[in-house]
Amino acid sequence: MTATCAPDGTPIHLVTPKPANGGFLEPAASQQVADGDGVQFTVLPLPGFGVVSVEGCPNGSLVGNVYLTGPVFADCEVVATFATSPTIYTLKYNAESGGIVNGVTEQLVAAGFDGSTVTAQADNGFFFIEWSDGLDSAERTDTHVVGNIDVTAKFAANGTPIHTVTPFAAEGGQLSPFD
Repeated sequence: MTATCAPDGTPIHLVTPKPANGGFLEPAASQQVADGDGVQFTVLPLPGFGVVSVEGCPNGSLVGNVYLTGPVFADCEVVATFATSPTIYTLKYNAESGGIVNGVTEQLVAAGFDGSTVTAQADNGFFFIEWSDGLDSAERTDTHVVGNIDVTAKFAANGTPIHTVTPFAAEGGQLSPFD
């Protein structure tokens, strides 16, 4: 559950996902958004389908399978259109020094289908940090594939300090991308 918080008197708008046949949007329920904020949806085609377009809510953008609206100033709909797709995508899983990737490291996957599971395994004296796309689980299965994926498992020597940066926007501000 996500709470929408805004100063008293700030208008709240409803962003409604409207997927067409061949896929769906997550979250599937309408989202409440404070005036001027945005919201993101994951676009998930069914097996054998690809994404044709995602539109609605002004100034939105689709990156991979994530659609992020622009600032919302009125109720709006996010409309996803899908079509059958013979498209085949390549999934590549690489490893930096300090570890290996177990599983099939180069996969061909039809649009909307799932890849097989791969696992980043650290060598002795090293530990897994994350994948180059930010996923922090050593095991991954890319699902509902909508494009080529080429990622690298990152490792560090034991004892290497890892720091986390936490973004913060003051009242009236906004950070992008929304995670």
